[in-house]
Amino acid sequence: MADRFTLVAVDRRGFGESSAPADLAEEPADVARVAAALGISRYSLVGLSQGGKVALAHAATQPVGLERLVVIGAPIAAELAVPHETVPAAEMAAPARAGKLSEMRQLWLAHPLTAGRPEVRAAMAAMLLGYDGRDLVSPGRPLTVTPDDVKRIAVRATALAGEDDTP
Repeated sequence: MADRFTLVAVDRRGFGESSAPADLAEEPADVARVAAALGISRYSLVGLSQGGKVALAHAATQPVGLERLVVIGAPIAAELAVPHETVPAAEMAAPARAGKLSEMRQLWLAHPLTAGRPEVRAAMAAMLLGYDGRDLVSPGRPLTVTPDDVKRIAVRATALAGEDDTP
């Protein structure tokens, strides 16, 4: 896509090479700050998982310049007819706080989202090697996106969810 678009990938607060502490509630505003800092007046936004939640919240509350939205596996707060599978963050935070990152990574690999298919487990294991659990140790403020928030989105949007995604 780089031959047709300027691509900007940002590490979320508390992840990767980001120096900012985890604060999910601040991240929708970060999208606007990054666009402004780069002088981008019109843009499309893609978000995966919690990044999808950030993208939805940004589109619902601060959409100046946003033309298109794509979210993949973005969680929203909704009453579901099926049980909602969650990530046991509190259980994973204990070993992260104790500096037992290999134990925390094993909990991730045992989670139903990753334990089912060998290729998913292998990809997750590779990704977890760079994950330091900062967001579990100091999670910051949460971000909630509701169906009413989604209704406020006025740009073209595509939402994708896979067969193995949580409800």
